[in-house]
Amino acid sequence: TLAQAREKHAEVRKLWKQGIDPAQNRRNQRALKIAEYDNRFEAVSEAWFSKWRDAKAEKTILEKRLGLDRDLLPTLGRIPINQIKITDIIRAHRKLEEKGFHSINRKLWTTGADIFSYAVAEGLCERNIYRDTDFKAAFKVNVTKHLPTVDRAKIPQLLSEIDNYKGESAKLALQLSAYLFTR
Repeated sequence: TLAQAREKHAEVRKLWKQGIDPAQNRRNQRALKIAEYDNRFEAVSEAWFSKWRDAKAEKTILEKRLGLDRDLLPTLGRIPINQIKITDIIRAHRKLEEKGFHSINRKLWTTGADIFSYAVAEGLCERNIYRDTDFKAAFKVNVTKHLPTVDRAKIPQLLSEIDNYKGESAKLALQLSAYLFTR
């Protein structure tokens, strides 16, 4: 409309009065948008991944790729890395915690921290916000329950139960483990 055209004209005149070339300003704004697009978490994680994957086992590469694609990129992928807030990161990782995937969550936290370290080194963001936050304070950690040891008094009973066991290969393995004292 005519009113919008007049507003744009007024904006252009203000830029000229400030000594700014409006055409160059538009080009700069476009370049910022393009740079912002290349600065997305997804693009940065791809660049990091291509460097990280060298000399890694294929299984490790596939696990890391799956974790990124399935859990981090859907939430963080389109956000420019310098605009990601800790609340965005917590939201992405909270989904894993709700599913009960505590060890995967911890591994992906480390992966995210590595991606942000790469971004800081490349000058794409100021700081690594993963490193600023304590994982244990934000999420449940996987509690390992260790099995109890066998009391000395119960060792003869255990050995006789192993000797009376019916499975042949399992029985041999159990007898061998009694000699090797494996944990």
